[in-house]
Amino acid sequence: MNDVFISFLSSKRIEVLPTFLNNVIKLLKMKKKESTFLLVSLDDEKAKKLVNVISSDTARKVLDTLTAGSMTETQLAEKLVVPLSTIHYNLKQLAAGGLVETSEFHYSSRGREVTHYSLARKYIIIAPKSDEKLFSKFKNLLPALVGSVGAGFALWAWSKLNSAQPETMGLAKTLSQNAPLAAPSGQPEIISQLTWFFAGIITLAAFYIVVELFYYFRRK
Repeated sequence: MNDVFISFLSSKRIEVLPTFLNNVIKLLKMKKKESTFLLVSLDDEKAKKLVNVISSDTARKVLDTLTAGSMTETQLAEKLVVPLSTIHYNLKQLAAGGLVETSEFHYSSRGREVTHYSLARKYIIIAPKSDEKLFSKFKNLLPALVGSVGAGFALWAWSKLNSAQPETMGLAKTLSQNAPLAAPSGQPEIISQLTWFFAGIITLAAFYIVVELFYYFRRK
């Protein structure tokens, strides 16, 4: 009975690790339709459109409302008590600026296609034209860097949680009395290797950024 209880505790800890690692891998492998970062030059016409859109009170209210989830033009008009034509215009401007996107659609009772709009979930970087080339190199690196930092932090938190179980181990030892100890699962070793792996990615990314900045300011 005691041996079964120890095996149960060990198996639960071993089962959780693959699930956790699979979630981390899925997070890193997730591919979005477009880049998470929207790079715009000050001299670009798109920057002027973005400024005009964001300066609109109605457009900002639309963005704030869409944080709750995707909505149709009619739903937004009813929610904000704004004419449907005004909502339609602002949504088109926001979509042109890359701030909202069409997430899905359905057919109305009359058979007309009704579009649902949602936030584009992007970070907007507006830079001088001379810096545009530098930032364009970084914008593809930033998602990977952020993902690596997040995964590394998650592994660190998992290792802390795994090591902070003296009460559970004490209970198992009391129940087992003189039962033989189970073979080590190798779990700490796996976590250590993955932690070093993500630390290496972060270090390489940081080194790349430093080198690019060095040559950038040197050319200036």
